[in-house]
Amino acid sequence: FHDKIGAYFTLISSLNAQRKPDKAVEFGIAVLSQLGEPIPKYGEVKSIVMVELAKSKQSIGNKTDDDLLTIDAMKDKDKIHAMRLMYNLAVSSFMCDQGMYCVLALRMLQMSLCYGLCDASAFAFASYGCLLSGIDDFHGAYRFGKLSLRLLGASKSKKDEGSFFLPGIYFLVQSFIFPWVDQYRASLKPLEYAFTSGLSYGQIIFSMANARAECYNAFQCGEELMKVEKRIKKYTKVFSDLKHQLFLQYISPVWQATLNLMGHSENPEQLTGEVMSQEKMINICLENKRERSLIEIYHICSWLAYLFGNYELASRMIENRKQFDLYLGPCFLLSNIWFFDGMVALAACHTLKTDKWMGVAQKSLVQMEKCASVCPLNYKHRFLLLQAELAFLLEENENAEVSYNDAIKTADENGFVQDQALAYERAGYFYMKQGKTSIASQNFGLSHNAYLDWGAQSKANQLRLFCPF
Repeated sequence: FHDKIGAYFTLISSLNAQRKPDKAVEFGIAVLSQLGEPIPKYGEVKSIVMVELAKSKQSIGNKTDDDLLTIDAMKDKDKIHAMRLMYNLAVSSFMCDQGMYCVLALRMLQMSLCYGLCDASAFAFASYGCLLSGIDDFHGAYRFGKLSLRLLGASKSKKDEGSFFLPGIYFLVQSFIFPWVDQYRASLKPLEYAFTSGLSYGQIIFSMANARAECYNAFQCGEELMKVEKRIKKYTKVFSDLKHQLFLQYISPVWQATLNLMGHSENPEQLTGEVMSQEKMINICLENKRERSLIEIYHICSWLAYLFGNYELASRMIENRKQFDLYLGPCFLLSNIWFFDGMVALAACHTLKTDKWMGVAQKSLVQMEKCASVCPLNYKHRFLLLQAELAFLLEENENAEVSYNDAIKTADENGFVQDQALAYERAGYFYMKQGKTSIASQNFGLSHNAYLDWGAQSKANQLRLFCPF
């Protein structure tokens, strides 16, 4: 058995390259059992994850950062093989089975605490940080993100300025952890570096993941849309040249949304145009059970529908998205879902004359307040805008006016031009309802200019046609 370990690793890498991550996971789990680390395959995965998470927290207890970083090195060769194998399976399951990824990540952490540290332990720490962010423990997540980077830096497997595990660790830290605490813009250069490192170490899946996360985070932080598209085109060409067309499928929703906003689509509410067909992509994801991709597609559809004033479609897309569970998601996805679910819910209460969405709005306010308290630079303006919209709905006009002004000012200070444009627009509707047409017109005009600054020509055109300024 031990003489075949290298061949097993090669086979798993081959299955991943053939886009058969489910087969890689199935085979790898059988190998893990022979290494003395059986992984549960049955039962309610979410319950298993919560039990394993509680075990991990108990094992960590009151250990300080220094306590964790000075754990003895792992010596048992079978355990080291099992850790490296679980890393490879985590790469596979990340694409096809979020629940299994969580189980593997927690097992890697528990083994590191019990048997000692090895070069894969830094990835285990980063994964644990991801899971903590998934239960809204943002400070705990940030702590383990930092610890994973320190462990990576001290790893004996470090070579030159890179490491075999660096692409995966950077992806988790810069996509799932740090933006809860640090500015989105701070993640762009590390993600670009991890993309390059991934290519040099043959870590194609994590290289793609870092490139994609960089594009999404650039979009999220309000980078001018033409520059966002330039980033996307650059990475798409790299992976196309490497004959990895999967990247195009994973980047298509945000790319098509970017093109829609720039004015390159007949119907900006639909993700159909130059780079994808919404209906075809949904069918592909359904056939291949890519639930995370479906969640992203339905979310982007709901956001675009909301932005262009189709609140009925936006609310329907939210309901479609809620068919699927998201065990953990990157910061840009979760924070966007919380924010725009709230905005759609409040708009639905306004225009569809229904209170069934009020619970959704209240939940969004709670989540965004929590985000804003941890990282006001990224999230305070969005919380203020939700507060303004709720006050508008409840006819608390004085509070609404203050919150709209604060949201506009905060979005400007922190460089989120797309959210400043939205805040101006919503303030315009608020003032129109009050009969203050002059102030409303001024806000619509400022919104139009901000959308143009972002590069959203189609949205600016819509505003010019339907809103007086």
